[in-house]
Order: sequence, then structure tokens, then C-alpha cells
Amino acid sequence: MTTKPKSPKPFPLDLDVLREVADYLNVGIYVTDLDRRIVLWNRKAAEITDHEAGDIVGLCCADNVLSHEDKNGDRLCGSDLCPLHRSMASGAESGPPILVYAHKKDGRRVPVYVSTAPLRDKEGNIVGGVETFRDASDRIRDLEMAQRVQRHILPHELPVTDRIRFEVRYCPHAEVGGDFYDVLSLDADHYGVFVADVHGHGVSAALYTMLLRAFVESQRDLARDPAQFMAALNREMNPFMTSGGFASAAYMLADIREGRIIYTNAGHPPALRFMPETKTVEQLSEAGLLLGLSPEHEYESFTAPFEQGDVLLCYSDGATEIVDAEGNMLGVNGLSELLAEEAKRNPKHIPDRLYRRVREYCHDVSLPDDILLLSVVRR
Repeated sequence: MTTKPKSPKPFPLDLDVLREVADYLNVGIYVTDLDRRIVLWNRKAAEITDHEAGDIVGLCCADNVLSHEDKNGDRLCGSDLCPLHRSMASGAESGPPILVYAHKKDGRRVPVYVSTAPLRDKEGNIVGGVETFRDASDRIRDLEMAQRVQRHILPHELPVTDRIRFEVRYCPHAEVGGDFYDVLSLDADHYGVFVADVHGHGVSAALYTMLLRAFVESQRDLARDPAQFMAALNREMNPFMTSGGFASAAYMLADIREGRIIYTNAGHPPALRFMPETKTVEQLSEAGLLLGLSPEHEYESFTAPFEQGDVLLCYSDGATEIVDAEGNMLGVNGLSELLAEEAKRNPKHIPDRLYRRVREYCHDVSLPDDILLLSVVRR
């Protein structure tokens, strides 16, 4: 239940002037104070959401009155993930418009592209925040079709066995993205794990992931030989890569019978291996050439132990190339530390828990790239 705060402090900017200007603009606008209390709601905001200003002004958006969710269904209002809250906390405006879902007065979801910025007084002090938003319904209808197609090419279910556990969290930056993964169940003792990250994101990158899906299936007979498998994918991808196009990829064969993994890498971030005995993380860092650059390139295979209780993590660079408030990049070492902390607590649901940690670390108003996290646990 939402309640209006008692005796709120006067907002330090002239709301009458702001309201007069905002009502002339053909974009939804609302303004909050530092407590996230809504102090201005313009004409277009009411038109998009069916919430009139008299129903909204004075309420606290942190109470979920606007029911904002991100494209993955995570609640934004009242959390540190709220783009407007992040702008006020960081003092920075958002970058490209961010897709979120608001709710109309009757409860229907409406997709909107939002931009946020802090509001400052004459002395430069942050006194609130402003969010602008546009109805994205028409564009999202087309993109949701592309999203459904892309979801169809990703595994609907990962193999389930009492000897090995696979879990994944994939969150594209836009409605569709350029990260791809697959898990190949070869027999009861052997599983292939493939991850890739196509340069860029959005629809163009998503088209390449569809090609990857077809090529992974066509080269399945080579899946027991990681180096040959990657070389074949590279040859298949090369004719389709336009100028400047490339993809990083990693492939590993989990051999449960021999207690090892055989892996190869095409310019992808190194897989991480958490070892419960020492509670440390090893980086499987050997890397070859990116896919699509040279059709004749040969890849090498490497071997590492895969013992009971080990946790392997494959990921895309969207999980490491994020910065905190001081501009420090998380990096592979930072992600390794997070993996060690989470795996020591519990080896289950590693991708979901790491995704939350990465979002907490990120200083940007929204995550700047696709994020893929896939864990493999030897039970």
C-alpha cells in the first residue's frame, strides 16, 4: 500500500515553471525529490500510463506505485536497480534510452524507453531526479518476435543428471543480444559446453547467434575434439562475417569418467574453475584467434582437472567490463573473487547470484552490455 509522506519538505526548485514547460513536451516526464517522492507528473505521462497527476503526485515511487520492471521482470521501484535512483546517487545522467516496463492504471504493462538525470539547485547540489519516457509499444512488438526466435535457438532445458549440474543466466543488453550458449549431451560421461559473444549487440548481433546455432549442430560430430570443433566453426563463420565482424568463443568437453575438462578458446574471456579443497579459483586463460578473422586458423586444446565439487564458470565480457563508482573495472580477477565467495557459500544457483553481485558492483545507470553466466558443477 502506498501512502503520502507527512509534511514533506518543500521542493527547492520552482515546480510551477517546470510543470508549465513539461506539459508542452511530447514525452512523459516526472520529477522526484531525493526521497523518491513524486513532485511533478506531466500531461504526456498521464496519457501514456492513464495515471492522472492528482493520483500520482505526492506518492513515493519507491513504494512501487509505478510498478517498473526491467525487461527480465526484475522489480526496479524501491531497489538500487532503479535507473532514476542510480542517476541521483551517482550524479550522472543515463546513456542510451533504457527499456523498462511500467503499468497502466488498470494493471496492463506498457513498455517505455526511459532516460534519467539528476536535478541540481543553483549551488550545484543534487535535489532530485527527472525521468523522461516514451511509449515503445509499436517497436517492441517487432522486437519481441525477434526475441522469441532467439529464445527458441537457445537450449530450453539444460541436461539434468546426478553427476553434473548446469545452470545459466543470460540477460541481453537490448531486447535481443549477441551472446550464445549451448550444452551438448554426448553420452553419460561427456558433455560439451559452448559459449560465444558476437561483436556488438541488438538485432544484427542476434542474427549471427542464429548462424552459430546452426553451425554448432552441423559440427556436432567433432564435439569430442575441442580444437577441431572450434576450427570447423571458424571456417563456417568466416564467409558471413562482414568487415569488422567477429565473435569470441570458448568450448570445453567435460569428461566425467576421466575427471578432466578439455578446452579451447577463440579470444574469449578465460573460464574460471573454483576448487573447493583450496577454496581458490583458477583461470583457464589460454586463448586463440577470434572466430571469423582467418578461415585457416588452427586451435589448440588444453586439459585441466575436473574433480568432485569443482565449479566451472563460463561467461561473456559483459560480466567483467563494468566499473564501480571510482572507475575501477571488475575484470576477470574481480569476477574470480565473487565466484570464490559465492561458491564457498553454496554451489547452487551460481549464475543468478553472480548476476546480482555484478549489478550491485556496476556504477552505470544500466548494464552496458549483454551478460552471460553459465556454471558447470561436478557433483
